[in-house]
Amino acid sequence: MGPCRSNSSNSTRAKPVNLHDGQEADEEEEDFMSDKFLKQITETSTENKTYSEKRKRRLIDASTNHQKRSRVQREIEAREEGLSRNLIQANVVQEEKAPPESHSKAFQMMLKMGFQPGNSLGASASNGSNEPINIVPRSGRAGIGIAPKPVSAAKLPRLLFSVEGKMDLTEEETAQREAFLATSRTRFDGRKVDAILGRACRTCEELDRRRGLESNIFWIIKPSPQDESREDAHLTRLDRLVSLDCQNDPDNILEDLEDEEKQNWLALDPSTRLSCTLGYLREEYFYCIWCGCQYESLEELNKECPGEEEDDH
Repeated sequence: MGPCRSNSSNSTRAKPVNLHDGQEADEEEEDFMSDKFLKQITETSTENKTYSEKRKRRLIDASTNHQKRSRVQREIEAREEGLSRNLIQANVVQEEKAPPESHSKAFQMMLKMGFQPGNSLGASASNGSNEPINIVPRSGRAGIGIAPKPVSAAKLPRLLFSVEGKMDLTEEETAQREAFLATSRTRFDGRKVDAILGRACRTCEELDRRRGLESNIFWIIKPSPQDESREDAHLTRLDRLVSLDCQNDPDNILEDLEDEEKQNWLALDPSTRLSCTLGYLREEYFYCIWCGCQYESLEELNKECPGEEEDDH
């Protein structure tokens, strides 16, 4: 009976329960919030793309990069958006419904000063402006009060070619002359001045001839030392004698004056001559050498052209 009892007890003994089996089964099932599903989708989408689809995508990305607006355009759009927003009218609509105590301090102060929406500040008889002061953006790098006033192209010959004893300049004109010369010397890179000056002179000559002018000092380009040495080598002794006789001829006084003006012009440094030529093109023909086009009017030039400097473009 003893052995039989032991066999029955062994057969009816319960098996031990493993508590970790359920956890392992749960871990085998992926969580639907896991990132693995997204990774699989992106991997399959990239793997299934053909070469033409990838190339088309690259072209679209390249075109969007080219369509990015410049810094000047973004500044203009942001400024126009800010100026077109009527902050006072928005405050009036929101604050008229609220009690006076809840108004902003700035609006309360304006109301105490007699401000009425749509009217100007001050007495009713005054000619106050109903619009804010217009913003004039500065395109240069100089600070406020540092940049000199622009000199008119018609006034440049008087300022630049004046010789002591021949033409008297006022204190304001003398200050303008010195400021213009100092600014012109530091405005352009010396390595590129000659190339830009030659292009500006040719453009000026073309536009002047269309108008009917036969000569202009802004056309003159200073010859290089090599060209001058070649010209002197071709002159013979007879040519020099003829030139001396022509200088003593009274009919050539006008030519002598023109030669003196030409010498005074070429005596200026290239940066100053380039500043004068560019100012003449902008004022007379609304032409910007950096934009490479001629505008219809001064208003269009000031609106479409980013500025007078090369860095503005």
